[in-house]
Amino acid sequence: MEYTVNKLSKLSGVSARTLRYYDEIGLLKPAKVASSGYRSYGQYEVDMLQQILFYRELNFSLDDIQKIMTDPNFDREQAFTNHLTELQNKSVRLDELIVNVKKSMAAMKGEGTMSVKEKFKGFSKTNRNVDAVLKEISITGNVAGGLLLNEIEQVFVNIGEENVEFIYTFPMPEDASVTSFSAMIGDERFTGVVQEKEEALEKYQKAIVKGDSAYMLESHRDNIFQASLGNVAKGETVTVHISYIQDVTVSNNEIRLLIPTLVSPRYIPGKPIGPKTGMGSVNPTGQVPDADFITPVIGETGYKVDFNLSFELDNNIKEISSPSHDITSTFDEGK
Repeated sequence: MEYTVNKLSKLSGVSARTLRYYDEIGLLKPAKVASSGYRSYGQYEVDMLQQILFYRELNFSLDDIQKIMTDPNFDREQAFTNHLTELQNKSVRLDELIVNVKKSMAAMKGEGTMSVKEKFKGFSKTNRNVDAVLKEISITGNVAGGLLLNEIEQVFVNIGEENVEFIYTFPMPEDASVTSFSAMIGDERFTGVVQEKEEALEKYQKAIVKGDSAYMLESHRDNIFQASLGNVAKGETVTVHISYIQDVTVSNNEIRLLIPTLVSPRYIPGKPIGPKTGMGSVNPTGQVPDADFITPVIGETGYKVDFNLSFELDNNIKEISSPSHDITSTFDEGK
């Protein structure tokens, strides 16, 4: 059976405009396109649209969905298994929150009582673990000579009563090269040096055991990094600076820049092969042995990213725009 754009839109609840957009970006191509331009979809495309919607329900970005579904190792049956697990976990937590709300309403009316433990039943533990807080992130960049030089500043604060270790996983462009890493406590700066991963990890762990402060930056993938801050003292603020460079390409007189700020959820194929050793939400599998390092828990944040970018170009700039965020632009003699 074939479905027109409008018919598939009515059946799926996905707008016709969105279906056309999925076609434009290559996420969901129609089975046929008539000479008149009319699109038609078959059963295969219906099944793929169902997969897309499952991933969207689990907060996957369109870019990540496209990478997952075009992967030669994509397994629909395994995908459904993963969907079921994630949705069941969500369902359990939502059921607990519903019970919490009902009990809270009853308690307010004097129709029952709640223990302190019951008052916090169902809330995400990730959002409650606030001994160490990532307070702010700022990114300052400069485009000149065909290169983008970016500096990321991350400010961490320990608001707990004891020393803590803070581990933060964040993205970078795949073609970026890290040029420096340092951490500041008050007026004291600690500069990172490049070492083999095993050597750096051993020194980091020894420092923590001794009770010393330790800082480490490591790469799990070309575009996924992890900053580890060990033995951050009570009330202490640590400011981490990371600089990187990447090539800037010009196409059709345009410069396009993508500055990632979130490690998006991703499809993890394969069967689990052991317990987690990283801080991710998924166990390592036979096909993705580093899954526990590249799947950080996604939750609400108490900060925003402040981003400032300057351009030093030979030609006058006609327009600066962003498809995802509101921006403010100022021009200095067209530069």
